[in-house]
Amino acid sequence: MGVFGSMIAGVLLQKFKRYKLMLIFCSAMTTLGMWIGCLTIPTEDKWLITANFWFAGLFIVPIIPISMNFADELCFPLEATAIQGILLSFA
Repeated sequence: MGVFGSMIAGVLLQKFKRYKLMLIFCSAMTTLGMWIGCLTIPTEDKWLITANFWFAGLFIVPIIPISMNFADELCFPLEATAIQGILLSFA
């Protein structure tokens, strides 16, 4: 689901160029998914837990490429490879 979410985020970012909004949205949905996950685990319903973590994964994985693209846009005159290298070295 995460790769699918990254593809959707990439298409939306190419169309609207709203990196910060997409990053905030994915972070909020990830937080919501994790909170709901904490509430669904005690039910021991495998299908509900699986669906919940699929939902959370849909928004967790795209946070990394959105952050990288956002950093590229913020530091425009610099090369993208230098920015990516610095971000990945601190991660």
